[in-house]
Amino acid sequence: MTGLPALGTHGTLSSRVFGALVRFLFPVSFRREFGAQMFQAFTDRLHEVRRARRSKALIAFWFRTLTDLTVSGVRLRVRAFSDTVGRWRRNRKSTKRMGDWMLSLVSDLRYALRTLVKVRAFTVVAVLTLALGIGANTAIFSVLNGIVLAPLSFHEPEMVVRVWPELTFSKSLLVRLEQQTRSYESLSGFSSVNLTLTGMGEPEEFYGASVSVNHFDLLGVAPSIGRSFLPEEQEPGRDLVVILSHSLWERRYGADPAIVGQTIQLGGSGGETRTVVGIMPHDFRPVMERWRVWTPITIDATNFPDYEGSASLMIIGRLNAGVSVEQAQSEVRSFATGRKEQGEIQWVPDETIAGATVLPVLDSLVGDVRSRLLVLFAAVGLVLLIGCTNVANLLLARGTARSREMGIRLAIGAKRSRVVRQLLTESVLLGVLGGGVGFLAAIWTISLLKGGLPPGVPRTDLISVDLSVLGFTFGLSLLASLVFGLVPALRTTRGDVRSALHDGARGASAGGGRLRLTGGLVVVETALAVVLVVGAGLMLKSFWLLSRVDPGFDTQNLVTMRVSPPSTRYSDGESLRAYYTQV
Repeated sequence: MTGLPALGTHGTLSSRVFGALVRFLFPVSFRREFGAQMFQAFTDRLHEVRRARRSKALIAFWFRTLTDLTVSGVRLRVRAFSDTVGRWRRNRKSTKRMGDWMLSLVSDLRYALRTLVKVRAFTVVAVLTLALGIGANTAIFSVLNGIVLAPLSFHEPEMVVRVWPELTFSKSLLVRLEQQTRSYESLSGFSSVNLTLTGMGEPEEFYGASVSVNHFDLLGVAPSIGRSFLPEEQEPGRDLVVILSHSLWERRYGADPAIVGQTIQLGGSGGETRTVVGIMPHDFRPVMERWRVWTPITIDATNFPDYEGSASLMIIGRLNAGVSVEQAQSEVRSFATGRKEQGEIQWVPDETIAGATVLPVLDSLVGDVRSRLLVLFAAVGLVLLIGCTNVANLLLARGTARSREMGIRLAIGAKRSRVVRQLLTESVLLGVLGGGVGFLAAIWTISLLKGGLPPGVPRTDLISVDLSVLGFTFGLSLLASLVFGLVPALRTTRGDVRSALHDGARGASAGGGRLRLTGGLVVVETALAVVLVVGAGLMLKSFWLLSRVDPGFDTQNLVTMRVSPPSTRYSDGESLRAYYTQV
């Protein structure tokens, strides 16, 4: 028995008897807490009585023990039973209340559905009005979510920053920045390179990245197959390795893991045969979306043109814990000022140095697209508000027609809160129906939005309908239900019951207060519509003015294109000139 040592089938007869009595008379919880102390007190007292060697004392001891155990045990058993019954009753009442509430909610929903089916024209107009606003908001939110809100696929992406994105660095400046700043846990340089994959199937040209060997360690991402770059692979002659993106690996090599360790022909900037050492995970998204392969940067301080003179690197860094972007930015400006004074970056204007920035990587990727999307999101939010105002006016009009119904319900004893809940249930049902139709419309609209986005907008492949978009639509539907449903519900149940019955019997029109509220809603709706019209007019005017800008030459029948001859075939200036002459 828990809490009573030496009880059960072993021990002395007295111990077994005492244990059996305690086990029978006392609740388990009490035995667990005080069983050991009870047994110890019983054993000590029994030893004292036995040392006295008096039979009467032993009999008196057992009589008191049996009496105390029986009285105390029965009292505790009764108390435990009472507590159990009380908890059961409380749970039963709580369960009953929950069940009654659920039955009442189901009844409200059934009544609301029957009511909306009876007024089909009103229901269709209200649902389509809400679907327009909710669908537009859902579609724009999916774009905003994919481009701006979706997290980067790095470890702690908020700590990864672009360092002075307005300037490109030489390798020597990157090394000095690493040595002379304390805000960063690590820094990595990178540059985009145009590469051509040959040697297996048709040649394929794409963008890759030449990165510092610590690039993936800084991002906190490791290849899913193979390894990252090693420190010694930044040395000239040991840099002939490459890491492939998951998409290129699947498309070009059929997702064959045996490609790791093999060599591929990767032409481009000094194109050579390189050994594949790793494959990135399928969900990894690089700093620049267009990258398909990564090669290591070579850093050789003895190679003057490459080390000191070529400023082609952009820099990302991971901030140390507790360091803010502002602190890192201040340190970069101090570093730039020092390099300017020492003549290392004389070509950089003073205002560029004074305006050196450090940006979170996501901000540098998104740029001004974020502000444009937020403005567009605010605009479609106004569309939804206009729709809610329209539906609120419709509900107020219906409330006038239903004043007799509400008066009868209040007259026979229904509480005002109960009637308001019924009306809000109808509003929520309208909102959910409008949200469902709007969500379906948004799914169709998203593909059109993705196709209509201008070139260069980042992270468009992340635009999709996922659980976050679905949750946003559902929450927006409920919020819209409260916005357009609460005021009409309170207004409909307001006033004297006798007046409501009397006016309803005569078919009276809306009172002055209700007309004032309807007029106020119309004013709000008109104001919001004017804001939208003015904004749209300004955007159209800007577009018209941009289309009429004189570029200084005749644009009739002119097109532009980009031609990138493969460097493996046209490796010098003479062959390139011959190529362009032929084209």
